[in-house]
Amino acid sequence: MAINPIDIQTLYSSIDKVAKTTTHQQQGMSLAASIHAAEQNKQQIKKNTSVKELSSDDTQLLTVHKDTEESAEQGESGEKRQKRGRRDQSDDLPVCLITDPGLGTRVDISG
Repeated sequence: MAINPIDIQTLYSSIDKVAKTTTHQQQGMSLAASIHAAEQNKQQIKKNTSVKELSSDDTQLLTVHKDTEESAEQGESGEKRQKRGRRDQSDDLPVCLITDPGLGTRVDISG
């Protein structure tokens, strides 16, 4: 079974069509990937910029608690708070500031 010239001509003409088809498929795949990445990017930006509504459980975390029974329930008594408050106040003692009037007037640039 020999190859006729007409078969070779058909083969060469179909190679061009196959090359175009594979090129279009590759471009389509890369285009689909870029569209998918762009959609994910938009969703991520929307997720980062949106404000979520708090559920009823989360609203309890945002309430301001007074020094009442709630603090005792949390394990910290009023005495511990007062001791911690005194310790914080002792850190606020006035600091003796020493100044030198000649500071910065004599600059040695000799190296």
